[in-house]
Amino acid sequence: MSIKGFTSLSLASMEGNGWQQLLPAGYFSAVDGRPEDVPSGKWFLDAYHANQLILKVRSAINDLVIDYEHQTLNTGTNGQPAPAAGWFKSDIEWREGSGLWIRPHWTKRALSHIRQGEYRFLSAVFNYDSATGIPLTLHSAALVNKPGIDGMQSVDALSAQNTILQSGLCSALSPEEHEVALKANVTIEQYQKYRAVYCINKGKNWEALKDLTGDEKRIINQCGVDSLSYQQEKIKKLASDVVSNPDSTSGAASLKLKYPLNASEMPHSISPEEVQVALKSYVPQQEYLKKRADYCARQGKEWASLSSLTSVEKDIIKVSGLDQQSYLRTKISKLAEKIIYSATR
Repeated sequence: MSIKGFTSLSLASMEGNGWQQLLPAGYFSAVDGRPEDVPSGKWFLDAYHANQLILKVRSAINDLVIDYEHQTLNTGTNGQPAPAAGWFKSDIEWREGSGLWIRPHWTKRALSHIRQGEYRFLSAVFNYDSATGIPLTLHSAALVNKPGIDGMQSVDALSAQNTILQSGLCSALSPEEHEVALKANVTIEQYQKYRAVYCINKGKNWEALKDLTGDEKRIINQCGVDSLSYQQEKIKKLASDVVSNPDSTSGAASLKLKYPLNASEMPHSISPEEVQVALKSYVPQQEYLKKRADYCARQGKEWASLSSLTSVEKDIIKVSGLDQQSYLRTKISKLAEKIIYSATR
């Protein structure tokens, strides 16, 4: 069953058309106790379902309206006009850890209200599944002064945070990205647009994607690899992924959205041997885990089964006097290499 939910978040980033938090990540509820019809008593949003919302908004013919005090919903009963405060459509992204963000195109009147402190919160209207609390579609949004959710970002308080996440459009290009774009005959403007949607698909901003992870830093330190050289190669690999995935059928600077795997489909445990193989192949761990899930599906077996010793292997190890743990580590490394190689053939 799908019904409308209302949430209110503080307005953010008021330098021009700044980014604004629309829905929080994870479990959330309104200050008045809604949703009362969901068993958990909370709505829930993650990267997987946020990307579905993003796809629906971006593929719609018309922009979604931002009005004042939800007058679009009430005009049929009170007969009053419902002027727009702004619109949003293409500038919508998921930010891991904070939620769904939009960059509204405000009217001059709305900008004046916000800058004067006359409106401070943005309230989202969405349909949701009353069994799970998961938002299914976005209907509209509204400027309001009574927040529905505590702790959200305020519209007029976030100009200092405007640099936290600007997707792929605003981060300066590195020399490695210039090199990849040049070889691919892609203009800088095209590349930046490709990169912006790539970030949406990944659910992270560009800075987070290209930075070294904790696991990468640990392995680099253990293996004595030069961290700067590794990061340069990592950026080249990311840039190559960006330019190799544009949707050529649209003619627009966009990428096909790739939904993250559901939590139940994504095995999160990864061995040190797999980390090292992925690191040497310049494959991010999240990407490797997806490749591994695909490989397991093709083999028709769970990873725990594929990466364990068979009874025949155990007999051979016992007879030959080999070290069982060393053999198992070697087996896992070979499997990881096969996963990466088979996925790129």
